Amino acid sequence: MRRLLVQGFGGYRDIGAMTYSILTTLGQTTRGLVLAWDCGLRDIICETDCLDILPIMHELTSRYSSEVTDLVHKIQELLSRLWVVHVEWVSREANRAADWMARYGTKDNSNHVIWSEPCADFQQIIRLDIG
Repeated sequence: MRRLLVQGFGGYRDIGAMTYSILTTLGQTTRGLVLAWDCGLRDIICETDCLDILPIMHELTSRYSSEVTDLVHKIQELLSRLWVVHVEWVSREANRAADWMARYGTKDNSNHVIWSEPCADFQQIIRLDIG
């Protein structure tokens, strides 16, 4: 079983901070699931620290924007494929490493980053996780 870490970014846009957080997390979840599928992974755990998206993914209501609705439908289509995906919530504290990597990725202009070893900042995060 492979683990797929999906990280959301908080932020603010005219639609409101909560909706923006949900929208960005759903977008990142969609991209992560597509990447996992395209890589041939068929048994994954999709972790998110945005508790608000879990009920939305299963019971979409009309109070959300068309952007949110479109992303949820795409996620539901991805989840209906022939594979096993466990979607789980993780606390922000437990998600520090994924959070750091996601934020680092937004600063880099390339699509993919491969490290031969973790940089010093990331090593500190790992030490904190190990405890």
